[in-house]
Amino acid sequence: TLVVFTGDNGTNEVLHSEFEGEQLRGGKGYTYDHGTHVPLIANWPGRIPEGQVNGDLIAFSDFFPTIVEAAGLPPKNVTDADGWSFWPQCEGRKGKPRDWVYGYYFPRPYSKKFDDKYNHWEVRYARDERYKLYDNGDLYDTQKDVLEKSVVDRERSSSAVKRARKKLQAVLDSYPNRGAQVDYSKVEGVYPSEMKR
Repeated sequence: TLVVFTGDNGTNEVLHSEFEGEQLRGGKGYTYDHGTHVPLIANWPGRIPEGQVNGDLIAFSDFFPTIVEAAGLPPKNVTDADGWSFWPQCEGRKGKPRDWVYGYYFPRPYSKKFDDKYNHWEVRYARDERYKLYDNGDLYDTQKDVLEKSVVDRERSSSAVKRARKKLQAVLDSYPNRGAQVDYSKVEGVYPSEMKR
């Protein structure tokens, strides 16, 4: 039996954890790594080798094709699926790791936590193993700046940073600009004239 354990977000912001000698507050409800980078443990005795650790990027859309492949079903069962199977990595093989993941966050319509930083309600981003690009153009080096405090300067960017920005912008461009439209007039306590969009 295949058992998969994961989380959907980081811990609540009132909780603090130590990471590389620093105290980090929880990131639940935010798009920082400590809000979106969650554990994933897969166990299947006799099929998944014990003690493996893998740092590949994985999105929740990857679960369906992975389970289809683990079950031995033909790939036609996942035609046009957004996800990529990470079953080879579970078995200890290299597989075909993702180059990027896409994130979309839409807090409850009455939540204003992103107003100051993003000046809009919906937050979209694409990231690779090092860089994260938001749809407002802000790029962060998440290896050097896990708390996303310093936007990477466009003018002083290296060719590697420029390539990452171009790749991640292409990912953002491949998805709709906005998610499901909310009829704000039906949300109690929220007045459209007070919202920044």
